[in-house]
Amino acid sequence: MKKQTIIALLICTFIASVFSITASGQNTYYIKSACGKYLTLQNLSGNAGTPVVLSDFDGSLAQQWKTVPKPNAQGGTSLFIQSVKVPSRVLGKNEEGTQVQLCYFTGGQGQEWVIKYRPEWNGVYTLRSLVGWENLHKGDGPCDNNSPLMTSSDDESPAQMWYLEDVKLAQSLRAELNNILYREVLKKSLGN
Repeated sequence: MKKQTIIALLICTFIASVFSITASGQNTYYIKSACGKYLTLQNLSGNAGTPVVLSDFDGSLAQQWKTVPKPNAQGGTSLFIQSVKVPSRVLGKNEEGTQVQLCYFTGGQGQEWVIKYRPEWNGVYTLRSLVGWENLHKGDGPCDNNSPLMTSSDDESPAQMWYLEDVKLAQSLRAELNNILYREVLKKSLGN
């Protein structure tokens, strides 16, 4: 591969992995942890009570989340994080308040989140539950597929750092990257 192509590939990959957009309206995102895994419905299920876990990127609807704004009692705006796979379900806490799961939408505070941009972390966000003001947390263990998510107090650790990747932009960048790779393979096979 030519040096320019490699540089272009690296730039596209970098942009796709760190591009963040302020979550102020109804936008659809992939939510990626600082360790590189994505929020995913466990077993790609859409049932209420389904744990939300980390997994490798696959681009499925089980990894797509829509932010739905709601003015909150504190005078700001909180968000419901709605499953694109099952629009009647949102991100929430289980009854014990320890694990993050898919819930029937009720509009309750346990389903409301505040997404806070952390400029000191270079394009990273924290997702904070209105109940207990705890942040979405990947857990202290390794960043493995099917690692369950929980909430915990703000400790500014990488376990609480999240990137919001706009679905349309990410799909466009991945398509362009595939086109670049295809053209390079084609050139090489034709001897150009």
